[in-house]
Amino acid sequence: MYNVGDTVEYINHVDKIAAGTISEINSSMNSYGNIIVKDDVVMYPSKKLTVKENKRRRKKGLSILKTSVYVPVKSKNMNSIYFTIPHRVSDDFVLLEDIIRKAKDVVR
Repeated sequence: MYNVGDTVEYINHVDKIAAGTISEINSSMNSYGNIIVKDDVVMYPSKKLTVKENKRRRKKGLSILKTSVYVPVKSKNMNSIYFTIPHRVSDDFVLLEDIIRKAKDVVR
């Protein structure tokens, strides 16, 4: 899996091989806010599970969570995930399926 800071080669919008460094991971779905990659799994913050966990913690007298509970993106929604790769003129927004591989020492 790819993460912010990884340099990758990908097929761009004009079907050419390009390379760049991932600056963000986003989704076209509004419900997927702050997406992260952890242990090669794309994850999003679950409001429902965070509320449930905070209720459980309050009952036990524990402090509430400072961060959200993250859960894996469902496989049916993986096609909504895209990576932002900035370039001088404009950013490329690249789907996972368009990334070919991690690139080493890419010169642009």
